[in-house]
Amino acid sequence: AIQKTLRLTSDEWNDYYVSEEVDGQALEIEALEQRAATEFINQNGVVDEDGRARCSFPFCRKLFKDENFLQKHLLKKHSDQLLAEQAKCHDAYMMMAWDVEEIRPVPPVLVDCGSSFGYIPSPVLGSTHPTAEDPEPALWQKEEQEQERRRLVQQQRQRQKYLEEQERRQQRELQQRQDPDYQMSSLPPPRRQKAFVDVDDMKEEKVELKFEEADHIVIKQPPKKKKKKKKLL
Repeated sequence: AIQKTLRLTSDEWNDYYVSEEVDGQALEIEALEQRAATEFINQNGVVDEDGRARCSFPFCRKLFKDENFLQKHLLKKHSDQLLAEQAKCHDAYMMMAWDVEEIRPVPPVLVDCGSSFGYIPSPVLGSTHPTAEDPEPALWQKEEQEQERRRLVQQQRQRQKYLEEQERRQQRELQQRQDPDYQMSSLPPPRRQKAFVDVDDMKEEKVELKFEEADHIVIKQPPKKKKKKKKLL
């Protein structure tokens, strides 16, 4: 079972690409970390004349039987300071890799693109002369394309609405022509005579009066009012 597992593991690792340059840098970094750990133990431990060892950190100052116990103490209780010293071994290799890369792993730069777009992040490109591209021209081009698309969509909607209105009008006219009462309903209504009389433009009309029967006309007098009698007291 162990041989089968080792064979399967070796077959899986054969599919991966391993760079000899990266492996060499990894071995160099491991050697530097080991050296940094040794220097860390030597610098932070003090051995007395009787063979006892003491931690030299100001906030610790613990005393141990010999150097072996002091080494275990430093690696266990002060591992954060040790990791900080070992991390310095990676700086030179990281800077070399950073200089070679075309797209550097740095935070993007915020570019002011005016009140329309605000601050837009732009990646930093280039190794020798790092630069950041101005995204404002591309944003304006995209905005113009979006406005042109909206204008075309609006024109298409207006044309579609006009065609639908024309089709409804034609259908309505066709239905009216097929209706037998269409002719009667399509006649214009009779014109109404104007009741308005212009005072400045009055027509003269002649009126004839006949007095032949005037003698037979009896004119009635209005009845006289009765006077009230005053009562004597």
